[in-house]
Amino acid sequence: MKVRVVRSLAAAVLAISVLSAPAYVSAQDEAKPATFDVTKFIGADGKLTQGDVPLGTISFVGTAPGKKHDGGFAKWRFTKVDIPGGDLAKGIIELEIDIASVHSDAGKLTNHLQQPDYFSAAEFPKAKLAIKNAKPGEKDSSGAQLYEADGELTIRGVAAPLTVTFSVVEEKPLKVKGTATVNRDSFGVGPKSNPEAPRTPNADVAIVFETFVPEKIEAPKAVAEIEKKVDDAAAKVGAALDTALPTPRKSH
Repeated sequence: MKVRVVRSLAAAVLAISVLSAPAYVSAQDEAKPATFDVTKFIGADGKLTQGDVPLGTISFVGTAPGKKHDGGFAKWRFTKVDIPGGDLAKGIIELEIDIASVHSDAGKLTNHLQQPDYFSAAEFPKAKLAIKNAKPGEKDSSGAQLYEADGELTIRGVAAPLTVTFSVVEEKPLKVKGTATVNRDSFGVGPKSNPEAPRTPNADVAIVFETFVPEKIEAPKAVAEIEKKVDDAAAKVGAALDTALPTPRKSH
């Protein structure tokens, strides 16, 4: 009995570790646009679903007097998508970003961004973004319709509003691209901006994103999907342990 309990606990811990461990690659590789066949995530019903990898990219550009750095996040996922009848004005989109997956065009900066004076990844491992109330605005230089939406970004446990501007790249499956400007001072990320200090990063950080959007994701369902993956992984690890470990002899 004790052996079975130990095996079960070991399987569960190992499964959780495998699922939660960030897949780190070089900053150069992470900075490349996501390349994947979106048809792999379209079900038999023709609807786009969420897989184990992001359906797009989230990048940022930070600047300081005379210089700039490019970066982004390699791991993020939608936690809620509700666009009734495809009406963007009624749509609500929420997503969660894995702070430990932050990358930049400089190795030392990538490490620094995770430290307590910036994103503090250990204490605040997730950032959240909620978007709603999209309204048609002007058209861009190519003639594409632009939308402006109300957003709320949470970083380091601090929530602040922002405006998200986007356009529709493809309608089915829905693909959007857009921008937003984040004032890092609002979240206590990095040293407070100071125009008189030439080496201090500027407050505004430009966000650029491009992604496919599933038709619908319910928040409880997103959690249930993660729990199922943990259970499935635990079962596989448990089976492997049963095969690898000797069967205990019964005492007479």
